[in-house]
Amino acid sequence: MNKIALCAAAAAAAIVAAPATASAQAYVGAGYTHYDTDGGDIGGATARAGYRITPNVAVEAEGTWSVDDDDAVELDSAYGGYVVGILPVNEHIDLHGRVGYQDAEFDTPLGDVDADGLGYGVGATWNVSPRFGVRADYTRLEGDFDTDTIGLGGVYNFGAGR
Repeated sequence: MNKIALCAAAAAAAIVAAPATASAQAYVGAGYTHYDTDGGDIGGATARAGYRITPNVAVEAEGTWSVDDDDAVELDSAYGGYVVGILPVNEHIDLHGRVGYQDAEFDTPLGDVDADGLGYGVGATWNVSPRFGVRADYTRLEGDFDTDTIGLGGVYNFGAGR
């Protein structure tokens, strides 16, 4: 009886995993992120890599490096990892929400600030073609140095479309 239950569970897992594997897709992106901090407004170049596990779930990692500093605050770097929930609206528009962990390092007049903690936000992607899209995000970073970010960039999808 245990063998039958084990085989049934394995078969069910294979059936569930097959559609997920067929829709799995890697993506990369690059863009500009504006940081609105307590000490000033700064900007950075952001690179992102992700893996869309199913049509509605992805995981992604990103890094940002300073390109536009404020007199009072400078972004050294920011790195994060997120789980992304995706809602395809139609063949050209996807809405998403994301939650994860972000570690950002800032230089301030009072010294270095390491703002690590929860990151969460929402956004949308306009899929110009099956391979290329334009993505906009709002993300809130909570930690020692609460920060709101707005990002805009391009996304390149590997694989056979969304």
